[in-house]
Amino acid sequence: MLEDRKTRMIQIIPRGGRIPQRLTEKVKWEEKAVERHITGSIRIFPENDPSNLLYEEHNIICNTVKWLFAQLAAQAAPTFINTQGPQFGIWGLALGAGGSSPAWSPETQPEETPDQTALLQQLLRKQCSKIQYVDSNFNPVSGLSLNVDFQTVINGTTDNISQPIRELGLIGGGLQTFSGVPDPVSFVTTPVTNMLLAPYFDPNNPNPNTVTLINYKTLPPLPLPAGINLIFSWVLTF
Repeated sequence: MLEDRKTRMIQIIPRGGRIPQRLTEKVKWEEKAVERHITGSIRIFPENDPSNLLYEEHNIICNTVKWLFAQLAAQAAPTFINTQGPQFGIWGLALGAGGSSPAWSPETQPEETPDQTALLQQLLRKQCSKIQYVDSNFNPVSGLSLNVDFQTVINGTTDNISQPIRELGLIGGGLQTFSGVPDPVSFVTTPVTNMLLAPYFDPNNPNPNTVTLINYKTLPPLPLPAGINLIFSWVLTF
C-alpha cells in the first residue's frame, strides 16, 4: 500500500502485480523534486554598485556536495569520527579559464553537468569575503533564511588574473578545527586544510584533506577590468 503525497490517495498494489503508471509518475516527480532542493545563482558587479550587473545566471549543483550534507547529518552522532569525507562547509570561490577543446571556442562553451568535480584550468582560489543570509531579493536579513549569499571580492590586478574567466564554482570541504571561531564581521572561519593548494575531492578515492566543488558554471569570456574590485555574489537557495 502506497500513499500519493500529492493527492493523499491510497493505492493498493496487487501481490506480484504491476506498479500503476500513476505511481511511476509519482516516483519521477519526487526525483525531480530532489534535484530542486538546492538552487544557485551567480551575480557579478562592481563593489558598492550591485545594480550594475556584469553577469547574472543560474548554475549546476555538483553531485559531490552530497558528501558535505552526509557529513553535516552524521556530525550529530557523539561517537562519529570522520576519516574520509569532507568536513568543512563552503569556504570560497574558484575561477578558471575553461578547457582547450573546440567546445570552448569564444562563441560557445560546454553545458555544465552535475558530474563535474573540478575546474579544468584553474586560475584562482580565494576565500569568501562575506557570508550572509539574504531574502529573495538578495537583501541581507538579521535572522535565519533559506537563501545564503557567499560573496568574494575579486580584483583582476591584485589577484593577477590576466585572461578572461570561462568557468567558476564555490568550493568547500577539507578538514576543520572544532575550536575555530568565526570572524565576528564576515562570519567566515578557516579550515585546517590548505584550501588554496589541496586537490579536489574525488568520491572514488575519498580524502578529507581536499576541496569539494559545490557548484559549477561555464560562461562566455569575461575579462576582468584592471584595478576594479568586483563582487562575485553566489546565492544558494535551500
